[in-house]
Amino acid sequence: MTILLKNTFLMLFVISILSCTKINYLNLNPETEAHYVFREADSKLFGLLNKKGGIVIDANYKYIGWEIEQLMPVFTQDELFVFIDNYGKIIGKEKFWDISLKFNEDLLAVACPKNKKWGFVNRKLSYVVTPEYDEVGYFVDGITVAKKHGKWGVIDKNGMVVIGFAYDKIKGYNDGVLIVQDGSQINVIDVNNKRRGISDYERFFGMVGNSALVEKNEKLVLVSVSKESELMEKPDGIIYSLDRYFDK
Repeated sequence: MTILLKNTFLMLFVISILSCTKINYLNLNPETEAHYVFREADSKLFGLLNKKGGIVIDANYKYIGWEIEQLMPVFTQDELFVFIDNYGKIIGKEKFWDISLKFNEDLLAVACPKNKKWGFVNRKLSYVVTPEYDEVGYFVDGITVAKKHGKWGVIDKNGMVVIGFAYDKIKGYNDGVLIVQDGSQINVIDVNNKRRGISDYERFFGMVGNSALVEKNEKLVLVSVSKESELMEKPDGIIYSLDRYFDK
């Protein structure tokens, strides 16, 4: 579930090697010192130039990425991520095996190079959630899904466990309600008080507000943690959830 940046960087790096272009525009703030990314012909490493073409940062990196909210991620020669400022100074003391694509509720998902596990750092790039998870998601209302020892649960922004790591999948979340699956059993859970719904649902199609559209005994059912409404016999063919096509 975590959106990885390393695969994106590696793909862009290969594209850059195949390209004849040696200088690419870097979309930074107007006040910043560095404005262009360049690749050195001999070393194939990347650095930064100012508006006049002067070198701001020597070609020391395997790739230089786009800014993540005024932080510039770079891929080092030992294939780890660090963040630099516009003068090439490394920000913070940590190196990362992988990083997410954006800050979310002021936290950035990162993977530690020692164990390749995921945690979260603040805007000063200091850990606030220990890197101990196989995968993590984005925060919504102060909580996020996380996978540990092969099972999914929910943690808050301090790394405290909100819902224990007991589920094979977490299939949907909206308005404080999660749809979780353990084996073939689908449950409806209220994050606030951890109530469980009836666990005999056969298939999950999507969220409708804080309720889930599921299949039960070959019928479509709309269910929340406190209420279940039978809708109709399941039609022939494939059912698609439309939730993903609309902004909530």
